[in-house]
Amino acid sequence: MDFNFFMPVKVISGIGCLEKGGGALKSLGNRCLIVTGSGSAKKSGALDAAVASLKCSGIDYFIFDKIEPNPLLSTCFEAGITARKFRADFILGIGGGSPLDAAKAAAVFACNSSFSPEDIFKVGFSKALPIALVGTTAGTGSEVTATSVLTIDSLQEKKSVTHPSCYAAITFADPAYTYTCPYELTVSAALDALCHAVEGYFSARAGDIARESAIQAVKLLWQNLLKLSENPGMLPDETSREQLYYGSLWAGVTLNLSGTGYPHPAGYPLTTELGIPHGKACAVFMPDYIRHNAAVNPALTTRLFNILGFSIDRYCDVVSGLAGLNGIKLTDEQCARFAETLRGRANLKNALNPSTVEEVLEIYKKLFS
Repeated sequence: MDFNFFMPVKVISGIGCLEKGGGALKSLGNRCLIVTGSGSAKKSGALDAAVASLKCSGIDYFIFDKIEPNPLLSTCFEAGITARKFRADFILGIGGGSPLDAAKAAAVFACNSSFSPEDIFKVGFSKALPIALVGTTAGTGSEVTATSVLTIDSLQEKKSVTHPSCYAAITFADPAYTYTCPYELTVSAALDALCHAVEGYFSARAGDIARESAIQAVKLLWQNLLKLSENPGMLPDETSREQLYYGSLWAGVTLNLSGTGYPHPAGYPLTTELGIPHGKACAVFMPDYIRHNAAVNPALTTRLFNILGFSIDRYCDVVSGLAGLNGIKLTDEQCARFAETLRGRANLKNALNPSTVEEVLEIYKKLFS
């Protein structure tokens, strides 16, 4: 048995948990920088609930709402400077994966005034402002991980930083804030969560806790992804929203413990250069990833697909259909350039059956040439 486990986030969950438990924020300080984007935090009601909780607790706040999808490193750096100027005691990130990841980066920059933006990837740090998070999509899992994925402006390349300082001190997990998420974003976010679970399930780093978390995630996610596949454009009901959201958190635990395989970095260029939503960009590589790893451990594979109640082929057909990237075409030069971005990434080896850049290049060509 492998029971290694570390996930030091206090999760407060349930409908209305931010309104009921917002007083816990007082333990983080008296001045808060809210880091968010321009849309979902406001539309979902999460921002209003957070502001009300902060006011009720006597906490001063300032709203930084400039975070874009696939957050730019420069924007996160600006948020960190803003936190210092405001003399923030802690950061509250509200939104989907982009604002949550940006909040983590801002917390690091706020406490490391000598950093240039790219120093977050290459200079050791030991401190960051305390972080609280409120998610508004069911997919990222950022609420329970120590990872922040950022886009380097000058390269238009996504890169991640993982550090204990990037764990949230408190996460408020309220599935009601996902109710306003539109259909396409709901699909892409759920696919992202499914990738976290399945990539983590077949990870070389996965232990028993990671795999059990992946199983719980798949149970909750798959039945609702099938509904999304069978009812295009139809929004999930409240029960499905709840299942998708908690499924994404279980998948986030898996991600935190075991990391991801090559589908994640392989999808990054599709997002940064072609604008394909992150979850769909990762999921298009899932069928090949599954087939590449399935035969290495038949017992693990059989258990997963018995729980799904689907064959591998049927599973791959559903995932490919939801990703919906059949119309995307790339030149051989683009395929080679995109595949080359994986060189040196640990994700290639983080699988029961490791992959090479050359193998991923052939997958790009098969999918997109």
